[in-house]
Amino acid sequence: MTHSRAGRVEGKVAIVTGAGSTPGPGMATGRASAIVLAREGAHVVVADIRADRAEQTAAMITDEDRSAAIFVGDMTLASDCEAMVATAVERFGALDILVNNSDRRTPEEVITSHASVIDHILGRRSKAASRARPDAARTVGEHVIAGLVENGVIDAP
Repeated sequence: MTHSRAGRVEGKVAIVTGAGSTPGPGMATGRASAIVLAREGAHVVVADIRADRAEQTAAMITDEDRSAAIFVGDMTLASDCEAMVATAVERFGALDILVNNSDRRTPEEVITSHASVIDHILGRRSKAASRARPDAARTVGEHVIAGLVENGVIDAP
C-alpha cells in the first residue's frame, strides 16, 4: 500500500539534528529522516556534531540531485543552535521543520543504561529542541516553524 505525501514538504526548509548517523550497517533515524525529507522535496540542513558523518548524509542527498547544507555543532550549546538556525535561513531563506534527533549513544549503550543516563539523553534532546525553536522564531521573523518532530512525536502548531 502506497501513501501519497506529495507536496507536504515540497519547498520547505528542514533541519535534522543527529543526521550524521552512526557507523555500521543500516541507517539511523537522523540520516533516514534527512534523506526522506529531501526526497519529498524539502531543502535539508544536515546537522551533526561529526563533520564526516554529516558530509556523508549530505552527499547521499545531493547525489540524488536534492538540496542539502551541512551544519556541524553541539546541540547542547545555545550558540550552536542559533548558528544552526542561521545556516538554514542564510542558505535557504526560511525554517519550516525541525527534526530533533541529536544524541551520542549507541543502541547498546541505551539498552544497558541506568535510568539516570536515559534521563540525560532525553534532557539533551529536550535542550536542543527548546534552544533551537526560540532562535528560529527570533531569526526567521515572519516564518513559523511548521512542525517539530521530537523522538517520533509531531508537534505542529
